Amino acid sequence: ANYGQGKKLYKIGANTSTSVNNLVQEESQVQIFPNPAFSMLEIQLGLLGENEINYTIFNSEGKLMQKSDGVSVDNNHAKVSIENLNAGLYFIMIESKNSKSYKRFIKQ
Repeated sequence: ANYGQGKKLYKIGANTSTSVNNLVQEESQVQIFPNPAFSMLEIQLGLLGENEINYTIFNSEGKLMQKSDGVSVDNNHAKVSIENLNAGLYFIMIESKNSKSYKRFIKQ
């Protein structure tokens, strides 16, 4: 189906749903625990088979709180220290070569 708005033309085709399904599948393989966490957050990457990841942590207002590139992944697991964060609700964006995931966690 084609939808027009002014001079912009948007096309939605069969491949759109396939791409969304693939993204959801990849994202569901990423898990974080424990949640709530005190000082350390562990990221489990499932079957992605990455050697390193990048992560960015935002508070509930969208403010950048912590960021790190090139975090080592060992046996599909990575650890993130959250000791310097105040108690509250946070969002973590986890990026690898082939995927990007967003997860929510609570720091106690």
